[in-house]
Amino acid sequence: AFDYFFQLLDEYVSRQPRKVARVSDLSKKYIVIKGDSQQELKYPSSIALVTYTDDPGFFAESEIKGKAFPSEGFFPCLDRFESSIGIKRERITILDKKLFSRLAKTIK
Repeated sequence: AFDYFFQLLDEYVSRQPRKVARVSDLSKKYIVIKGDSQQELKYPSSIALVTYTDDPGFFAESEIKGKAFPSEGFFPCLDRFESSIGIKRERITILDKKLFSRLAKTIK
């Protein structure tokens, strides 16, 4: 177990992000409620779908530095991402066809 821990740690440290796809020109808004006040904020105009390993799933990350959004983070499948963000698959621009097809196969 001790050796395996360091093997996994080395794998984690050496992983590189791979941008698979993106959603651009997103003009969606969301509301943040704090106490008695609420604030309407915009989603970032561009969201990248990124993988770090060959495991299923991907991360949705803002391409606008410092601009987070409510459902930013890990998604196990494209269907979950689409329903969370409220977009159709046709809005996704594929940047790496091979990786995207691998992601598409994991959701069926």
